[in-house]
Amino acid sequence: MFIKKVDIGHYALELRRIAAGYQTGETLPEVKKKVDSVIETLKTTLTSDAQIQVQKWGELADALSFYMKNTADPDWTTVMAYAKRKVNRSKQNAMFRRKRFKD
Repeated sequence: MFIKKVDIGHYALELRRIAAGYQTGETLPEVKKKVDSVIETLKTTLTSDAQIQVQKWGELADALSFYMKNTADPDWTTVMAYAKRKVNRSKQNAMFRRKRFKD
């Protein structure tokens, strides 16, 4: 089942919680698996409309950029940068599908 209303703030919060977990001693492979899980959950939640996917991935990338400060802890920025790369990759894939498979 696909949902049109997706709370991007929830996913940003989950990614922030994961980053905080890494700051408190979790291992990087565990954290990366959790980030991948959150990203995969969002992928399954989004509709199949590439335009909506591009919009939502963009919103999440912007939300993650807001939390990337140059004064942040290096562990925090490691996780947030990883998450942002994954989000941007998903956004680029949606943009490609939108261009390639226009209705």
